[in-house]
Order: sequence, then C-alpha cells, then structure tokens
Amino acid sequence: MAMSTTLTKKEKAPSGEDLKRAKASVEQLTELLASTRQDSFVVIIDGREIELPGSFASVMTEALKIIANGQQVEISSVDAEIGTQEAADLLGVSRPFLVKLLDTEKIPSRKVGVQRRVLVTDILAYREREKQQRRRVLKELAETDQELGLDE
Repeated sequence: MAMSTTLTKKEKAPSGEDLKRAKASVEQLTELLASTRQDSFVVIIDGREIELPGSFASVMTEALKIIANGQQVEISSVDAEIGTQEAADLLGVSRPFLVKLLDTEKIPSRKVGVQRRVLVTDILAYREREKQQRRRVLKELAETDQELGLDE
C-alpha cells in the first residue's frame, strides 16, 4: 500500500461578517451551478484572475455552506491516512466506538507499529453506508405508520 501525504488546513471559526458573506455566496453559487455547467471558472482576488476547474465550484459551495452554518472547515485529501482519533472525530463518534468498528472490520484499517491508520475514503464510505441504512429504516417506519394509520 502506497503512503500518501496529507495536507490539512483547518480554518478558524467564522466571524459574523464571514457568515453573511458565506450565505450570500452559497445562494449565488447554487443558482449559478443550477443554470450552467462550466469546464472552468475565474475567481478575482485583488484584481488578479485565477482560473479554477469547474468541478471545484461544488467543493467551494459545500465549504461555504459549512461556514454559513457557523462551523469550521477542515480540508484534507480523501486518500490520506488518519489516526483513530481523527477518524472518530470525522464520524462524530467516540474513539472506543471507532476501534470496535475497526476490530469488527466494518471499516478497514492497517497497523503502523502499535497505531492504526484508516483511509479517509474508507471513513467516508462507512458514513455514507450508515446514512443510507438510516434512510431505509426511516422509510420503512413511515410506511408502517401509514399501513397502521398512525400517520394522522
């Protein structure tokens, strides 16, 4: 397995002015992305134009949504390996719970000495599987409610 380097940048909590700008930017970007598909787009900073790939617009929109909700943004490479505490934080679970997921091989991991390393892609895949499972269960519950006439 090839080792990967991780570039992580964690921004400070957004200020009130940042929240306003982020909300306005999200609205503008969402509207723009819904109406057009571009191969690239230009950002102007201090009068300088920077051309960015079109696929970056959706990433930027997601980051701005997080900022608009008053949360911090952390950016890292999805092929990066992280430790168990970082993985637990990414899932929003305790470290002991994450270790149980690793022990039962619900999430793949590898050991480097005595420490475990987990691919960010594996954490994100697990999170998506769990989200889909919750949606299926909620849908089944809603259908059962309707069948029993409890939804009134």
